[in-house]
Amino acid sequence: MGCASGCVRWLLFLFNFLFALGGLAILASGVAIRVNLSDYEQFKEMPVSVIPASLLITIGAIIFVIAFFGCCGALRESYCMIIMFALLLILLLIAQVSAGAYAFVKFKDSDLKEKFNQGLQKSYLQYFTGPTQIRDGIDAMQGLVECCGYNGSFDFPNLPKNDKHIIPGSCCRKYGPGDVCTIDREIFPNSCKDNVYSLLMKYAVYLAALCISVAFIELIGVIFAFCLASSVRNAERGYKV
Repeated sequence: MGCASGCVRWLLFLFNFLFALGGLAILASGVAIRVNLSDYEQFKEMPVSVIPASLLITIGAIIFVIAFFGCCGALRESYCMIIMFALLLILLLIAQVSAGAYAFVKFKDSDLKEKFNQGLQKSYLQYFTGPTQIRDGIDAMQGLVECCGYNGSFDFPNLPKNDKHIIPGSCCRKYGPGDVCTIDREIFPNSCKDNVYSLLMKYAVYLAALCISVAFIELIGVIFAFCLASSVRNAERGYKV
């Protein structure tokens, strides 16, 4: 193979290295979201699945495996492996575009925020009456987002079974879950109704940007793969490229 083919070969290898890093980034994002949102999974009515952590982990792992396959094909200059890599990349790209279009339609759903808030409000109503998992989840959420109550801290004294009209410690900056807030100036001033949903949408924007970047890299990889495959095939036939 000639100089041009050698350049394409190493460019494809470099692409796969970057592609593998992108896959690991998506996988790590999925793991991070899974860990951060694991405390909230008990809110069954809340559409937390709007951020599919398991799907991100799966896609990240698939990308990493495909990238490893592409690296082997480039180094071995195997026509079959390179073509297989390109086809897998095209299928992955189509799947990502389809998933992105579906997510866009879901995010455009005007009822999404309303459904989310309905589930969140129902969870708050069970803060003192429901399973301890609900209370622990709300405490963790309030500490992470720095908010208090569905509409505000004034919600807690009116909740069912809150005979002492307490405000949980997770609403305060210097208290932890299980404590009680007694100083108004330390209570988080923001409600969780808007803050939690905004946090999820912020996650969604970051993930969309990450997926678009990876898709662009994939498209470049497909071009490099077909160029290298053509060079390998020509070399096998005795042509100098």
